[in-house]
Order: sequence, then structure tokens, then C-alpha cells
Amino acid sequence: MKRPSSVAALLAVATSVLTPAALLAPSRAAAQPSYWLFESGPTRPLALSSDRSRLYVVNTPDNHLEVYDVSGASPVWLRSVPVGLEPVAVSLRS
Repeated sequence: MKRPSSVAALLAVATSVLTPAALLAPSRAAAQPSYWLFESGPTRPLALSSDRSRLYVVNTPDNHLEVYDVSGASPVWLRSVPVGLEPVAVSLRS
């Protein structure tokens, strides 16, 4: 094998030798995905208050609980409460 005369030639030789070995060897980075898909399916996404004036709705993509006033003819949004990663259920205490 001829001795490389430049850094570029040296890198080309090193790459041609190391690449097949790197492809065959198990890699820790390859074993773990770089992206985790969340968004679990909702289990109990709605809850109506006992007096039927408030509706609580989980907003999974936005990580919030939305609160609506449903005492009138049409629902009125009241507030949004941050609840953490991926809410899928809401339950009210009496």
C-alpha cells in the first residue's frame, strides 16, 4: 500500500477501512431511537361537574386541561390549566 501524501488521502484510507467495521459492529446509538412518539390514546378525556355547569376536557397535544362553562346555550371557554406531559384522563372529586 502506498503511503498517503496528504491529510485528505489519509482520511479517505481511514474511512474506507473503518466504515465496514463500524457497520458490522453493534452500536449503542443505533439501538436507541432518537425520537419517542408520545400521544397515548385518551381513556376518559371528558368530565362533567355534578351540577352540570362545567365541562373539563383533556388537551393531550398541548398538555393542558381545558375548562368550559356549559350552563348556557353554547359552551364558553373559561381557562386552560397546564397539567404535564400527555394527559389522557380527567376525574372529578365530589
